[in-house]
Amino acid sequence: MEFYQNAIRKFRMRSEEAEAILEDFARWRLHCPDHASMMAAVRLQRRYQLPWYDAMILNSAIESDCSVLWTEDFQDGQRFGDLVIRNPYKNARAV
Repeated sequence: MEFYQNAIRKFRMRSEEAEAILEDFARWRLHCPDHASMMAAVRLQRRYQLPWYDAMILNSAIESDCSVLWTEDFQDGQRFGDLVIRNPYKNARAV
């Protein structure tokens, strides 16, 4: 998972700290893309000139009715309808 890798490498978080955060993910709702989701992602990719996996992630967030998508792969503050992009590392400092 990208979060874990960045947490322990970029921010030198202890593995146990990152693991505790990952444990919290168990309470989160998961989106399992189907064919319609894939086709919606194709349209997002084409419309916004996105890399394929970014389009899939964006579409999953939209279909899951998320209000915020935490990612460093889009511009902080960018909006897609009601969904706003936030970069979790924007104001963080590497130790």
